[in-house]
Amino acid sequence: MSQVQNGVFNTLSAMDQWMRVIGSNVTGSTVTGYRGTDVQFGDVLASHLSLGARPSDGYGSVNPVQRSDSGVRIKATTTDFTQGSITANGQPTNLAINGDGFFVLSRTPNPRSISDLSFTRDGTFKFEFLRGDLPNTGTYRLVNSDGLFVMGYSSTVDANRPFGTPPEEAQGTDNQAFANVVGSGAGQPPIPALFQNIQLDLVRNPEAAGRFTFDAQGLVRVGGAEPRDVLGRPVNMHVALAKFANPEGLRRGSSGASFQYDVIAGQVFSGTAAAGNDGRNRVVGATNVLTPGALENSNTSINTTLPEITLAQKSFSSASKLLTVANDLIEKVEQIIK
Repeated sequence: MSQVQNGVFNTLSAMDQWMRVIGSNVTGSTVTGYRGTDVQFGDVLASHLSLGARPSDGYGSVNPVQRSDSGVRIKATTTDFTQGSITANGQPTNLAINGDGFFVLSRTPNPRSISDLSFTRDGTFKFEFLRGDLPNTGTYRLVNSDGLFVMGYSSTVDANRPFGTPPEEAQGTDNQAFANVVGSGAGQPPIPALFQNIQLDLVRNPEAAGRFTFDAQGLVRVGGAEPRDVLGRPVNMHVALAKFANPEGLRRGSSGASFQYDVIAGQVFSGTAAAGNDGRNRVVGATNVLTPGALENSNTSINTTLPEITLAQKSFSSASKLLTVANDLIEKVEQIIK
């Protein structure tokens, strides 16, 4: 097979992969919190037929003669993390992020490793009631549409930590469900607390059904009041957010709106939204705000993808025609030789 045919086949393969990415972006335009994918192309193999020469003795330079011998390939794909538009829907437990953070979901109520966690922009949440063994008992837990636990931070309210006080931010790396630092009182060392699922006890919060609300920090209220723990004490419950030193290093999940951690993503930061930029509340809290009763739309749309579809179609058609011409030329040369 000729070098021209090889180059065209490589190009056709790249065009096919490009159209698959475009198809995913079109489908993802209807997925809440979806993040689009961009494609970067590069040469498979380049030949330098002659080297260039720099100017000398007042004469101009000579440009090199070079060409792409084996077509193009997909050099890299990147995830588009730009903000999607936000649409209000009136559901009090639905949340949208304005910023660069992610909600934290877990397959287990108490994650022990970062591999237990996934990170998403889809805030389609609801409180699910789990009936207890005794009459009029049970718990409400905040979950997503797949039943995964929505992670947050919880701390008992006392004189040193009044209701609504956002927790300080924490940092972590791979292979651990990193701790959030919660103040333990004046003069006392901080207490590390792992991510906790947002869960309310029915006995201590009998008015909870259908009366949950959040604010811009992700603070949970029950009927406008402070929720209470199993001992009847007022308790802070904030929805946790995470962000990454290199979000491009995250691995995409099947929905296109959720991601898994990879060491390439580097340092992980966790905190709460709208917590300001003072103290340790400066990485997550300064750049993210929640909108309750709303969801973030996909950052792709059919309107913006249509021009790319047209360009990909024309590129594929042109490469196909070039292959036909190359085959005809090879066939004629073979006939001449015979």
